[in-house]
Amino acid sequence: MKKNHLGEKVLVIGIILLVVGTGTFPSTGQSTQSKEMQGTFRDSPLPVEWNRTYPRPLGNSGGNCIQVTPDGGSVIAGFAGWGAWYSFYLLKVDPQGNEQWNRTFESGYTQANWVEVTNDNGYIITGKGCKWIEEEQEWVADIWVIKTDVNGYEEWNWTRLTLYPDYGTCVKQISDGGYIINDIANSNNNYNFSLLKLDAFGTLLWEKTYENKWGFSLVITPDDGFIISGLSEQALLLMKTDENGTMEWEQEFFHDIWPDCRGNDVHVTPDGGYIVGGSTSTYSTSDLLLLKTNESGVEQWHQTYGFSGTDWGTSVALLDNGDYILGGTHLGLQGVAPDRFWLIRTNCNGNVIWSQFYLPLYDARCYCIQQTLDDSVIASGAIDVSTGATCVILKLRNQTGNQPPYAPSNPNPSDGVTDVEVNTTLSWIDSDPNPQDVLAYDVYFGMNSTPPKLVSNQSDWTFDPGTLQYSTTYYWRIVVWDDPGASTVGPLWSFTTGGEENHPPNIPSSPSPADGYLGASIDVNLIWTGDDPDPGDTVTYDVYFGLENPPDIIHHNQTAMSYNPGTLEYSTMYYWRIVAWDLFGHTAVGPVWTFTTIQAPNQPPATPAITGPAEGKPNTAYIYTITGTDPDNADVVSAYVIWGDDTITDWTEFHASGESFTLTHSWAEKGEYLVRVKIKDNHGAESNWTILDVIMPRNLERINPFLLWFFERFNHAFPSLHHLFWYKNPIFSYL
Repeated sequence: MKKNHLGEKVLVIGIILLVVGTGTFPSTGQSTQSKEMQGTFRDSPLPVEWNRTYPRPLGNSGGNCIQVTPDGGSVIAGFAGWGAWYSFYLLKVDPQGNEQWNRTFESGYTQANWVEVTNDNGYIITGKGCKWIEEEQEWVADIWVIKTDVNGYEEWNWTRLTLYPDYGTCVKQISDGGYIINDIANSNNNYNFSLLKLDAFGTLLWEKTYENKWGFSLVITPDDGFIISGLSEQALLLMKTDENGTMEWEQEFFHDIWPDCRGNDVHVTPDGGYIVGGSTSTYSTSDLLLLKTNESGVEQWHQTYGFSGTDWGTSVALLDNGDYILGGTHLGLQGVAPDRFWLIRTNCNGNVIWSQFYLPLYDARCYCIQQTLDDSVIASGAIDVSTGATCVILKLRNQTGNQPPYAPSNPNPSDGVTDVEVNTTLSWIDSDPNPQDVLAYDVYFGMNSTPPKLVSNQSDWTFDPGTLQYSTTYYWRIVVWDDPGASTVGPLWSFTTGGEENHPPNIPSSPSPADGYLGASIDVNLIWTGDDPDPGDTVTYDVYFGLENPPDIIHHNQTAMSYNPGTLEYSTMYYWRIVAWDLFGHTAVGPVWTFTTIQAPNQPPATPAITGPAEGKPNTAYIYTITGTDPDNADVVSAYVIWGDDTITDWTEFHASGESFTLTHSWAEKGEYLVRVKIKDNHGAESNWTILDVIMPRNLERINPFLLWFFERFNHAFPSLHHLFWYKNPIFSYL
């Protein structure tokens, strides 16, 4: 089978018939059936309203498919890249062809073949992806499907790994929100195609495969089935399936006339039949083709259009009056004559009304053509194909009379938005299919769904409604007029203003302990004052607390204006801060406050120790060592000593806790003496007494221990007995 792939350039040596000056070309095809011409036809081509090219900073681009978008603009799918690396290319333009955005999706040597506008105003794209097959050590083409939002950002994509090349040629969204995709494959030189059903989220639900056929174009029929045009055993294929992909019938055309014939585009006609645009091919020439069938795929007529050489038919548009516009390319001789961007308008029987090469200054090809919202035609393709490629779009002007303006779009505030400022300004975007028309606007605005007209005949795209009410829904509409008097009523939009202006919470204040306070309890509660200037606002607090400045957060989202940090350390400086939040996310950050806790409470010293001789001789000096300790290690201690002989060592100098120091004492007379010692710390707290029994040798009767206790306990009682025993025992002299 001869494979005349779209996009290949065939070199033809021959004479190219050009009608110099007019740029128009006659039909060379013949009708198989003679039909009476219908409708009103022109004998001159539609003039160009505008054409735009979209060069890439690096590499090439082309528009394989174009679709009209609800805003009157267009979306184009194709390729962008250079060398052996190409990407899916998605381009959005406004009604005047000005680029609004473009997106690329990379997967090796890839290109997008088809794009459709989806129910959510996003886009579904299919084409050829590319995967590296490790076993084969080569790149293999695989079908790739991408769903985007209205701004062209990917929402999901679907592909699958096969060991043979396959790619998507067409995709349509069906009534359940899912998608049907035409996927052609070539496995070991056996070609086939499949219908793939994906759900709305890109999950494959079913697949039906048809052997020895390629499907290039797909449309949904009135019974929710599918009609596919393509190629079958070198014949043009037209095949009908039900909604589940089960074949109902197929027809093959022209296999006995041309060795290669294919249907590249198909549409349902108003009579329930089908119109197919495509190409015929011999071994040296090819022509553009139109084929018309009835609802069962039985041919009613066909027409071919071409010159000696190579001509491709790639796309057909069905106009509202029953005419057809066939788009294609007349291939020139490389280096001798350029390729030609060719459009042919016919009546409902395929008879030529006009034929025109457009973009005469370029080496250009036409890949896709569509009818626009203003009943004109827009086409996409590429220019400078022989030296690279640049995406091009051509818009023709409808000369049937004045067209009404496009509906206003892009409202600001956006439709349905909430929390709008009460001092907002309304704005919108609009244009007219007749560029020379001057537009004026009526503004309808109010608080119900039938807003009154506030302004007439203004030229600006903005309107200031003044200060609005809080928490109120407003409705608005724009009616646009052109100067010939045609008008378009825009959609009804709405928005809701926000509540009264929210203020941030009050800055936390009045800290307790006060900022810089000294002597705070180690069990202190942190207390502050907060609140919010907006009645009804709930305020929560984050507590920051610690030993460093700034402190770390230790508790958040509490409603109480107090916090217990637990038992703190004595004599320690702490840092703290409060951050207040309201329900609207506004904050008030308090200052960093400090306080210092009290010193630890003083404890009295322990009972001191005294060591030294317990016996001795009168009038001899003896050294005694005293050791005093204090549980508060930072404290110092002083000693008080009663020697038992009417002498006292008053408070000594202070010594460190645990430090031993010495005192010297002598007794003048023989006897038994009780030495009593106590200590105090630098805070004045005193210890218990320590007693050391010291004997200066003498023949004295030892006092009864009971009497000793008695006189110690009752120091001032019984003075006569006290005197008597003191006289005999000077040990009582200390009492």
